[in-house]
Amino acid sequence: MKSTGILLLPALLLFASHLPARADDWPSAFHDPANTGVSVETIHPPLRLAWTARAAGFIGQFPVAASGLLIVPGSGGLVALHLDGGTRAWKVPGKFHETYLTDGTVYSVKTIRVEDRDRDHLLAVDAGTGKIRWDVLWEGDGTEPSQSLTGITGYQQHLYLTDGKSRLIEFDPANGKEVRATQFPAWSMGLPAFSGDYAFWGGGHVLATLSLPAWQTTTWGIWDGGNSFPIVWQDYLAIQGPINTTQVYRLQDGKPTFLYRCYGEKGVGHGIAPVGDGLLLSRSDNPAGYLAARNLADGKIRWQAPMDVTGLCSAAGEYVYVCGQNRKRNRRGQPIGDRWQDALFVIRARDGKISAKYPLPRHSSFPPVIVDGHVIVAAGNEMRCYTAAGR
Repeated sequence: MKSTGILLLPALLLFASHLPARADDWPSAFHDPANTGVSVETIHPPLRLAWTARAAGFIGQFPVAASGLLIVPGSGGLVALHLDGGTRAWKVPGKFHETYLTDGTVYSVKTIRVEDRDRDHLLAVDAGTGKIRWDVLWEGDGTEPSQSLTGITGYQQHLYLTDGKSRLIEFDPANGKEVRATQFPAWSMGLPAFSGDYAFWGGGHVLATLSLPAWQTTTWGIWDGGNSFPIVWQDYLAIQGPINTTQVYRLQDGKPTFLYRCYGEKGVGHGIAPVGDGLLLSRSDNPAGYLAARNLADGKIRWQAPMDVTGLCSAAGEYVYVCGQNRKRNRRGQPIGDRWQDALFVIRARDGKISAKYPLPRHSSFPPVIVDGHVIVAAGNEMRCYTAAGR
């Protein structure tokens, strides 16, 4: 019996090495604390539409996903849908926004109208059942901007909020109470990007590095500014500046060294393609433009795909997934005037070839959520879930 077990062990290890790795979760709008939009999963086109779910309250919010559930905040409530089938698992009534999902708990902001003023509550909700674990009226530092919550994220077992006063706040997951807070040197609308022992933030012509252990901020002089979401990939930091510029820095021990600036781009924060050292994805300034991929190391254009990008990009394995528009064409492939078609595009990351396109009922400004064999797109008041055609 012992010899049989010894013989079986290599075979079992070989079998296990060929099992597909389970994808990581999609805990926030930008997938990870580095805001990359990159999943470990690979889903090969063609895709098929597995299900749709409609609700007016879905409009304007980012879904998150984990453990077989898609959780969507909106004006109609915090709603959990089963990834397989799209049926509703639970719902918490109210007007919700800013959602983060980790360790079986959903942290979300619920806005309640009180005496002609909106007040934000921070809630912890059991992801499996929808049961509210705690509900805290957010008081901030007593000023009205600090009482407005604008983002939730997590990093290294710590949870963070941002508020309307451009503060980063660590809160206690056990009760929602503030642990510590720091004031960003200038107004910023975006979440920071985390890497190593640092958080990086940009806004109001200021780039800042926050040392998380010391909880101290270093400001790196006057730069081109920008209020977008920074992206960290390996030891690169990319962030949008004003007048459609994109700036890239090399990071070493939390210190950013300026590498280059690209002009004429409308937005960074559109994602990273995990090819080589990484490709920075951005869109052109022309409304009828293209999705561009630049080498992070030197800023050189690798490829351009013709489309008007309307949302942030997500990447998984060999492909980039993004919502956008391009011209409708007749049966001969000729453009039909100025008629445009909203669609989910699947783009081959290595060369920019559009591998597949799936029409959407309306405009989408969301990054596709890629989790456990599913690609979920929010378009207007509708959730659409795609899977591989052979699944």
